[in-house]
Amino acid sequence: MTERIITTGMSSITKKEVGANDTDSSFSSPLDFLLSTTAIVAMLIEASVKMLDSTLDGDLITVGKHLDLYHLKPTLVGEKIELILTVKKVEKDSISMDFLICDSIGAICSGTYERVIVNKNQLIDIAYARSEAKE
Repeated sequence: MTERIITTGMSSITKKEVGANDTDSSFSSPLDFLLSTTAIVAMLIEASVKMLDSTLDGDLITVGKHLDLYHLKPTLVGEKIELILTVKKVEKDSISMDFLICDSIGAICSGTYERVIVNKNQLIDIAYARSEAKE
């Protein structure tokens, strides 16, 4: 792997207003006015890719490996939320992060997220090889 700048303590803050697209209306219409766990996961992935992948050279990217998420409190559409993502450990090609999401009242979600550094071309090759093997 090439030299990279991902270090323990590296962090980012992402802010957004919860919108209609951040609900689970297609799964649970009685809850179509609340922030969904799936929207939280999408926000977490987007923020981590933005923070980590910009530090990598060439064909290297990060991909999700493990997620522990605690959705603690409900949040209404229209509420402003803030995601704080912090690298807690870097070991070889593995990056472990802590995250906390708060709205104007307090913490609504927390957990840990692990991503690994991979070569995107090799990853695609592996996926195609697996697909061909099943035939």
